[in-house]
Amino acid sequence: MSELTVSYVGERYKALVPDTLDLAERARLAISGICGCIDPELDYFQWFNVFYAWRQPYMSHHGADCTCDPKFTESLPMLRLMCGSDQYLELEDAQRRALLGRIEGDLYWNKVDVRRPWRTTYNPAFDGRRREDEDLCSTGGLARMLRALVTLREYTSDSAWDKPIRALVGGMRRIALYRDDYAYYPDGGYGEPFNYPRSGWLRTDEPASETEGGEGSVVTYQSHQIQALARWYALSGDESALEMAGRLTRFCMQSKFWGGLPDPRGPDETMVGHISRRLPDPVGIAGAELGHWFSHFHARAIG
Repeated sequence: MSELTVSYVGERYKALVPDTLDLAERARLAISGICGCIDPELDYFQWFNVFYAWRQPYMSHHGADCTCDPKFTESLPMLRLMCGSDQYLELEDAQRRALLGRIEGDLYWNKVDVRRPWRTTYNPAFDGRRREDEDLCSTGGLARMLRALVTLREYTSDSAWDKPIRALVGGMRRIALYRDDYAYYPDGGYGEPFNYPRSGWLRTDEPASETEGGEGSVVTYQSHQIQALARWYALSGDESALEMAGRLTRFCMQSKFWGGLPDPRGPDETMVGHISRRLPDPVGIAGAELGHWFSHFHARAIG
């Protein structure tokens, strides 16, 4: 076998390159990018869309702003730890206080606001049952807010964060629907998928497949919760959080959410939320047992 060789064809040359990216500098840039997308004129909601490849670049708001705002609150402490930057500290503090103000009782609310007409326009499929005058709690936003609070607790070691964390854990458990040894959140509201209105779920159907809801993924609306609850259990030993994380995990592991492969043609743009096309698994391959999946990449990566 010693006569086997490999020939690598191509041009070889020498160049001076850095050993690695300067991660501290990247973190500093990320702080600038994140805080540049916060709108202090509108209660510190984020500018969700950034159109920079235009003759006149601009930003706009979106129906998922309340759900995604906690991503900023979660990321900034970690970025500052990496680089030590104090840029936008006042803005960060103001947004954090605004987000904490959205917590009432045991849920994180997307409240009625005439200044935000886009608040319930995330999913056109819900137009027939939209109510403009009711506060909403996105289960995804609730979980993202819990992740943010747990991160603050981790990085500050301040037990003052325990109270709002325990409240959101309780709310997360309260509004879930329970079946056998698992639990789930239904696509049962209006506006953004998986919204919970103050008056309660409009429908409680158990999702039957992965691509229900305007995001094209059921799993993603259960998965942020799993991470947040597991991290909180690791910090606090809260058995109720661990039990709930286990129930949601068992729901997400059901075979109906797995199997199939992505179609190289990409999403079906005729569908609400541009649902990903699905190719069947090869003959003889149990794709669901092997963890095959086909839908929204970001959403499935969360799971």
